[in-house]
Amino acid sequence: MNMAMILDPPAPPQRAKAIRIIPFGRNGYAMILTSDGKAILARLDTETRYLACMSAKEIETFSYQLSNELGATR
Repeated sequence: MNMAMILDPPAPPQRAKAIRIIPFGRNGYAMILTSDGKAILARLDTETRYLACMSAKEIETFSYQLSNELGATR
């Protein structure tokens, strides 16, 4: 092992920063949008529990499907 690597290990990977939290009513669930374009479905209680992670493409698909289920009303 390289001595420089032992003395100065690489930084651990950083988690993407939350840029917006969109709550779903008062039920304790929210969509957390991150700086890397992904979204996380989370349960917000004393501990935030991540239930699902979605890529930008999956978010777009979800949005279209939700719109269609609601009758594509604006």
